Amino acid sequence: MSVTSAAVELSYGLLPSAVVLSYDGLPHDWRRVPLGDLVDIMAGPSYSRLPAEVRSAAGDLRVVMPKHLREGRIDDRDMEKVGEDVARALARFRLSPGDILCVRSGAQMPPALVEKAQDGWLFSTNLLRLRALESDGEPLVLPGYLLAYLSLPETVHWLKEYARGTAVPSLSAATLALLPVPLPPLAHQWRISAALDAVDAQITAHRELIQAAMHHRSTLAAHLLTGILVPE
Repeated sequence: MSVTSAAVELSYGLLPSAVVLSYDGLPHDWRRVPLGDLVDIMAGPSYSRLPAEVRSAAGDLRVVMPKHLREGRIDDRDMEKVGEDVARALARFRLSPGDILCVRSGAQMPPALVEKAQDGWLFSTNLLRLRALESDGEPLVLPGYLLAYLSLPETVHWLKEYARGTAVPSLSAATLALLPVPLPPLAHQWRISAALDAVDAQITAHRELIQAAMHHRSTLAAHLLTGILVPE
């Protein structure tokens, strides 16, 4: 069975065949909850605490900026770093796996999930960090589920609309906290995340295959067009 087939099969089990909807169109065991009730939202340090002159390519700790948020992940290429003294002073702005980063000011783009390899990195002035709150040792919302919801075109549009009104689009933590989030039970969030992860895995595999094929074509063309290889 292909990854896509497995994901589709899994998705069929996400909701029963006869779904009882509440007054607002959600399944009866779902809730619509303001984002601020599910996560702790923290704005990045002020520019005065993380100015350009303390960042370089030769520091000790990487700094995530809006340009590094790509396709739901953090792209670690071309990242600036800070020294240990700056890192210590900004300890409360260090990231943990499962955190989600959103753009605070500037061009809005889909958020990104912090992975294990990025544990302890800093996030910059123009970002907001979302960290799931817990109840009885369980997260109120799963990072994978929340990332998927925040990445929906409708949600990105909501973020862009609320970031308007100034010369430079800006989204405050207080405004982001008002975002309504459809929240199923935790077990259901796990199943949704698993279904989407399966499709993401196939997308990644296809991209790698395409890149390999493009590299092969480039090499083949160079050989054919210089006479190294002659097709029979």
